[in-house]
Amino acid sequence: MTAERAALRRELRARRQSVPAAARIAAAEALAARLFELPFAPVHGAVAGYWAMGGEIALHAWQLRLPKTCTYCLPVLHADGRLRFAP
Repeated sequence: MTAERAALRRELRARRQSVPAAARIAAAEALAARLFELPFAPVHGAVAGYWAMGGEIALHAWQLRLPKTCTYCLPVLHADGRLRFAP
């Protein structure tokens, strides 16, 4: 990663973290609502997501409302450098 890219990532993380918690929660709720409105919203099977860090918008509001027939999966970086998703 270049120094310029690393600096940009630090700046964006700081900006995300400066958003008040209430606004981040509201954004997560709004995102969940929008995702469920999609015509291809999942109803069963594996669903890939992520665990929010550094002020990223959280998917927990969506994850917790997924149908019970869905399995929420998170990315896992394996020793071979490949990214896979695990429940």
